[in-house]
Amino acid sequence: MNAKYIERLGNIVIATRLKNLSEKLIHDGIQVYKDIESDFEPRWYAILNLLNDRAPMGITDIATELNQTHAAINQLAGLLEQKELISSNKDERDSRRRILKLSNKGKGIINNHQPVWQAFREAIDELTDEFDPNLFTQIAKLEELLTERSMYSRISEKMIDFGKHDKPVILEYKPEFQNSFYELNKEWLEEYFMLEPYDQLVLGYPEEEVLQKGGKILFIIVGGKVAGTVALIKHTDNTVELAKMAVDKDFRVRGYGRQLLRAAMRKALCMGFNEMILYTSKLLVAANSLYYSFNFLPTQMTPKEETIYQRLTFKMKINLLTQINEK
Repeated sequence: MNAKYIERLGNIVIATRLKNLSEKLIHDGIQVYKDIESDFEPRWYAILNLLNDRAPMGITDIATELNQTHAAINQLAGLLEQKELISSNKDERDSRRRILKLSNKGKGIINNHQPVWQAFREAIDELTDEFDPNLFTQIAKLEELLTERSMYSRISEKMIDFGKHDKPVILEYKPEFQNSFYELNKEWLEEYFMLEPYDQLVLGYPEEEVLQKGGKILFIIVGGKVAGTVALIKHTDNTVELAKMAVDKDFRVRGYGRQLLRAAMRKALCMGFNEMILYTSKLLVAANSLYYSFNFLPTQMTPKEETIYQRLTFKMKINLLTQINEK
């Protein structure tokens, strides 16, 4: 499996992916109508069938029933009236209000297109059965949640949170972070082990040993202070190593390690890596628990890998493509 970049970006591009999916479905629908020599458009279906079932209706009522804006329905109604598929009259009780109903031509369209719409229904039922029979229930729930609290409101609240002094922010490497990268890793390594030659090389020369070789270094900043860091070291075009992950003692047991790991996995996906590996020790109980919770699993080390560190080490790995949006 070779995920496209948009898939690697994960849930942040939900609107783009839904739009792409919608456009594909509409394009295919239009092609079906062309095949039967009809100029019908998929976007007309809901309003024409609503009017067939419940006319006469006002613009506001139609917009409410179809969960669309008044402006969008007003524009569509104008087009359908030009096509002579509907007619409109002023409300006798309120001259500002337009009342819509199907024209005879519109009723003919409804009758003539029943066979093709049955084919649409059966094809969609077949698709959802193959994918998720509860798809439309989930879509309805999503619509309900966004009606209760819009995406704009949800994002705005997060933006306010990021303005708070202690809200963690993930940043990429800057030269001024080099000392923090060294000291944070030195601190935790000396808790359990000692700095070995390879540690000194990577920590002392992060730009040369990590960045210039196709990797990345991330930092989590809390209240203007570097609270933690992690490196992504490129091994091959397909494989990246999660390395040198450390959290300041003053910031531990707050979930920052989990945030760093999640950010590192997302960054690795966007960089085009499909597999992530790491080297750890049985002494690092808390870290290993975190790795297992993200579905990293132990794997065999090569003879060359066994010579990287003097300390006892074992290897873990994960297929990143199976983890998109899971954590």
